[in-house]
Amino acid sequence: MRLTRRYLALLLVLLLLCVGALSGCGGKEESAAQNEATSAPTETQTQTQTLPDDNEIVSGLIGKGQLVKEMAYDYVIVGGGASSESKVWLKDQKMKMEGTFNGPKMTFIFDKSKKEFITYTSGQNSAIKMTLSEYNGPDTTTPVDYVSGLVESKYTIGGTETVNGMECKVLTFTSEGSTVKEWISTEYGIVVKAQYEAGGEMTTMEFKNLQIGTGAVPAGTFDLPSGMEVVDINGMINLDSNK
Repeated sequence: MRLTRRYLALLLVLLLLCVGALSGCGGKEESAAQNEATSAPTETQTQTQTLPDDNEIVSGLIGKGQLVKEMAYDYVIVGGGASSESKVWLKDQKMKMEGTFNGPKMTFIFDKSKKEFITYTSGQNSAIKMTLSEYNGPDTTTPVDYVSGLVESKYTIGGTETVNGMECKVLTFTSEGSTVKEWISTEYGIVVKAQYEAGGEMTTMEFKNLQIGTGAVPAGTFDLPSGMEVVDINGMINLDSNK
């Protein structure tokens, strides 16, 4: 009977020792696993952050510019000892430009969908309609047109500046022997200011008082004044050629 009790007591002690040993090993393994999890870098930490290059930045700006379908602005050109200022409205395929060109105040209304334009002088009651291929008037390059031309240019980005209240990327490139500098809105992807130097002369084009988006062009902007007669020059030429 005493042997049985001693045997049971010894067996109990051995069991306790085994449990203690297993607990110690488990604790060490768990602690080691925790340390490994803590010290091991995450996938996010090991990844190197890559910044967009110049091409990606400009491609993004061009993409933004293509989304602009409606805007109004003042177009100011200074260079060669002269300056001009015009007011421009642009919506989809239509564009209207008003300004004083070589003396009288003139208005041009362009319709790219019909490939034609109408022009008239302030104070007159007649207008002339011609095809776009016959146009030989003031510069009609828009802020979006300037940016689109960057696709085929080799440029460098010189930083960020604020022009006319807009944050702009500054790009410099060479075009047809001229050094060109453009300030492009980071928000809209359109040129706010452009500058080029050729033959020692500097010319600056600036788009001021920009209004962009729905409502920038009031209803009726592209309508002709009431009672104005339109003379279709191309129609007259076609009639003469058929005689």
